[in-house]
Amino acid sequence: MSYNVDKNQLHIIAMTSMVLGSVAGTGLILVTTEYSRLGLYLLFIAAYHLLEFINTYTYQRETVTESSFLLYGNVGSKEYLLMQLLSIWEYFFIKSRWHIWPYMKHTIFIGMVMATIGLYIRHRAMKVCGNGFSHYIQTTSRQTHNLVTHDIYGWCRHPSYLGFYLWAIGLQLCLSIPLSLVLTTVIITWFFRTRVAFEEWFLVNRLFGQEYIDYSNKVGTLIPFV
Repeated sequence: MSYNVDKNQLHIIAMTSMVLGSVAGTGLILVTTEYSRLGLYLLFIAAYHLLEFINTYTYQRETVTESSFLLYGNVGSKEYLLMQLLSIWEYFFIKSRWHIWPYMKHTIFIGMVMATIGLYIRHRAMKVCGNGFSHYIQTTSRQTHNLVTHDIYGWCRHPSYLGFYLWAIGLQLCLSIPLSLVLTTVIITWFFRTRVAFEEWFLVNRLFGQEYIDYSNKVGTLIPFV
């Protein structure tokens, strides 16, 4: 695979990497303070977006662009950033009110585990799928695609979605914020229900036909309600 220089603005990639590095650095400082939950949150945010670009460059080099960070230039990017700002606002709002939600205060460990597993699953999905992976739903002919059913795809049909699902919910558990946790769970469940249904229509009707139907009968999504 060749790296397409013409599709990438290196100064934007460098600036985005610098910003995410600064976010990660801020997170590292905060984890040693009373704002340790916020520090973990920032670390996981930075790790996700940096890994998206690194994984795309490593395994799908022909398609990598500055938008491969998934921070901007994609459908839903503004809404996603707004949700993160809402989460941070809620964290500061209830930080001194955890006595109201006593059980939420102890979710940080669960959140760390979920977010870490989510990042690994998404990384593994991009690596195993290789150049067949895309951040966009593919609708092209089968000549350019092979159905991947081994490794992580042998136990989950959409492991990249499952990874994001675990990571996103894990973030909210790290912050121990109930409202954003509920909103995030509802929104991404609805999003994946819609996206998986749309994507699998193409997988069956345009790409793999009965082969994909047989595969889906054996392997689930592992995403609740999807």
